[in-house]
Amino acid sequence: MGIQIDSVSVNGLGPISSIQWGFKDINLIYGKNEQGKTFLVEYILASLFKNAPKTRHLTDSGQVIVSGIDGSAQIFNPKTKKKIEDHLLSPGNASIDLARLCVVKGGELSMTSVPGGTVTKSILKEYLSDQTTLDKILERIPTVVQKSSWENEVIIPSRKVGWIKSLEKAKKNLEKINEMLLEIDQKYSQGQVKKATIELESVKEKVKQQERAKRAYAYQLSTQITALQEELDTIPEEWIEKAAASVIKVDNLQIRLQRFIEEVEELEPKVENYPWLKAAVEECERRPEALEKEGTNLFVILAVLSVVFTIAASFFNPYISLGTGSLSLLFVFLAMRQFQANMKDKGDRQEVKRMYTEFESRFEIKVKSIATLKSNLETLQEDFHTVNNKKQEITTLKLELSQAQAEMTRDLGLLKQENLDEYSALDLIDHAKERRNRLLKHLQQSQVNLAAANVPPEEYLNETIETEFSASTLKQLEEDLRSLEETISNENKNLDLLKQKACAQTEDDMVISWEVLIENLRTMQEQALEECISLNAQITGGIFVTEVIADLRKQEDEHIYNALASKNMVDPIKAITPAYTGVELEDKELIVFNDMQRFPLSDMSTGAKEQVLLALRIGLAAYVLGSQKMFLILDDAFQHSDWTRRERLIDEMVVLAEKGWQIIYFSMDDHIKSLFEKRVKPKMKERCQIFELIK
Repeated sequence: MGIQIDSVSVNGLGPISSIQWGFKDINLIYGKNEQGKTFLVEYILASLFKNAPKTRHLTDSGQVIVSGIDGSAQIFNPKTKKKIEDHLLSPGNASIDLARLCVVKGGELSMTSVPGGTVTKSILKEYLSDQTTLDKILERIPTVVQKSSWENEVIIPSRKVGWIKSLEKAKKNLEKINEMLLEIDQKYSQGQVKKATIELESVKEKVKQQERAKRAYAYQLSTQITALQEELDTIPEEWIEKAAASVIKVDNLQIRLQRFIEEVEELEPKVENYPWLKAAVEECERRPEALEKEGTNLFVILAVLSVVFTIAASFFNPYISLGTGSLSLLFVFLAMRQFQANMKDKGDRQEVKRMYTEFESRFEIKVKSIATLKSNLETLQEDFHTVNNKKQEITTLKLELSQAQAEMTRDLGLLKQENLDEYSALDLIDHAKERRNRLLKHLQQSQVNLAAANVPPEEYLNETIETEFSASTLKQLEEDLRSLEETISNENKNLDLLKQKACAQTEDDMVISWEVLIENLRTMQEQALEECISLNAQITGGIFVTEVIADLRKQEDEHIYNALASKNMVDPIKAITPAYTGVELEDKELIVFNDMQRFPLSDMSTGAKEQVLLALRIGLAAYVLGSQKMFLILDDAFQHSDWTRRERLIDEMVVLAEKGWQIIYFSMDDHIKSLFEKRVKPKMKERCQIFELIK
């Protein structure tokens, strides 16, 4: 009796709540989608085989019982450490994937994962030996190494390419690095450079302390500037200017007022007679007749003369005397009228004369007529009005001066930061200016010092620093720093050529320090040595492995040829494909033959090829198991076959079952189920069983 799965029992496996099934020679497990068929397949495979795929969570409750192993039944589950390969395969065949022989999934009858691919020598190696493992190992060994040899502990390369070339390059690189390090040890002396470097570090530390002190100094200056600005804000320049303007305004007003007063005092004596003169002119103008000159008695003289002439004419010509007599009467009349008028204006003339006399007394000017009075009146009138206007302006200026003095007092009061009552306004302003200038100068100097410190506000340091900042000290330290750096630079110039060669070796920049450069060379030396050791080991190992694999290949090729010619391989071929009697390898291709013909497997029809491959799978399994019959698990293996081929393949399952192989077929295909019911059940009767998965 062969190796068979007696029973499967699981609880809580995906959609399967619980099953306990006992298997017979040929079994169909039917279930639609989502009924748990795939869960059950994976559970069985994970329980039995080492390399079974696990894509789903499998239950811990269940078991698979297999009989025919070591004469007893064995219990398996997914957590069983010892799988069926451990029981059946010898140590020499331990790497064979038994699941690939005994399990066919989803129409994979071809035995190869390549769609449409045929079975070749390399495919058979995967099933019958470790040859594929050896091939994979050999693929990782370059051809140049495979063709090289090892003699007297020395690699004899076939060609200097690939790993061999890399080893030669690594050796030269290591030699070059060793020479470079030796040259550095011989030529590079850090005595002077090291001393200067130590001193440089000391100076750098002092510079660092000064820099911190400078940051603290900058903070102090910033605080001082803020305080000075606040104090300056208490005496704004515009206040001083305003107070000065107020003082100047008061002074100007006082000067104007004094000038007007002096002008008035100067003009007042001149215009003090102006009211009298104005009244005198008005009085005189009210007596216009009195202003005229007193008559000359012309009419009296004419009257006397005409009378004398009339008398004389009466002696000579009475007619003429008559005319002259009339004229005499007229002159007498006019003389009398003139006399009467003179008598009437005598008082006004006396008054006018008095005014003229007083004018002459007041002004010491001889009066010729009233025109003299009027002329002087006009002259005095302008000065008189000027005096009055200036008196009005004096009144206005006094008011403005009073207001300006009040404003000056208020403005000066803003500047009185201390008791300065004894000082004059200008002194007070000068004191305020001096104080503001002193603060401003202090502020500006602090700002200059802060700017000279060149410390950004975010770097101000509000700490008490023991080191006192000194710009001259910092400057001297910086000069010392530059001097030391120059000294080191000059010393290093003598080593630049050597350093350049070393940097070319390490691919470092010339600015790198000697310490780091030497460290990098040491690192490269270690890496180069490791590379040489590694490449030497790889090449040596590759040569040895190649020699061993060559011997193993000869043995494995003989093993494959013997397997194909064995009874275990021939019997399934004859049973499943009556038209053919065996298979063999010709070069790397599988040939199917009978007594009359030979066909490459790749040239056969799909149906014939499927029969040969199924028989080949059975034969390979029997060969590996030492003629033992086993179980075949087919997970919808025929789903891609047409209906006619399905019938033939189903019939072949019956043949295999008759030969002692247990068949376990999983399907969701109603046609497959129907074929089992129509073509298998009647032939196998009680040896056939159909299970159905139902939620």
